[in-house]
Amino acid sequence: AHWYRMLHDFKSHLPLLHKLSNDALKPRHWKTIFLGMGESYDPDHEFTVEELLGYNLAAHSQTILKVYAAAVSEFAIEQQLIKINKAWLEKEFKLAKHIPDSVYKDEDTHQRSTSPSRKMKRFEKYRKEKAGAQALRSLDLRAEELFIIIEVEELKHLLQDTGLTLKAMISSPYLADHRKEAEYWTCAVADIEEIVDLWLCCQNKWLFLLKIFEDPETFRKT
Repeated sequence: AHWYRMLHDFKSHLPLLHKLSNDALKPRHWKTIFLGMGESYDPDHEFTVEELLGYNLAAHSQTILKVYAAAVSEFAIEQQLIKINKAWLEKEFKLAKHIPDSVYKDEDTHQRSTSPSRKMKRFEKYRKEKAGAQALRSLDLRAEELFIIIEVEELKHLLQDTGLTLKAMISSPYLADHRKEAEYWTCAVADIEEIVDLWLCCQNKWLFLLKIFEDPETFRKT
């Protein structure tokens, strides 16, 4: 009966002991719990189960549960910030080589051309020289390496998800010591979003103007 009673009493403390063993509890949480119990707290001391049971945990269960709930919520925010930090530090702007239309046309013309006679060569040369004297000079991009940003939709989805997560985080009463980091990432994500929008706007205009510079005669006729 004595051993049964001891085991029964110990079992009743297990739920609280389980919560107190959670990694979410930081020194500041332990200090709050001990202050709630009217006890002094030494952050350098590692408490044993026997020592914790000596504080009559059941009598202070409401204080422990309240601090535990706050600690778990704060820990969840901490993990979210770690995830955001990892995602954006590893994220890269992906670029792809852009091949202008004029390069495609030159290759297509070269493939379809046959070996003309000497007379035809002279005529073709004369025709091109005459046309070139009257036409606007086009931009030669055959030797240029041009790049454009790609996978923009994926980038925008990540920006949107991160923004919503940070917005909910900022309004949480459990942000605690993570407020400074959350505010930093809120500003950083807003800056990245602005840069992406400006980049895309500039890129779209550049692609449109590129077509004009490649073939100015066509656009002059239209």
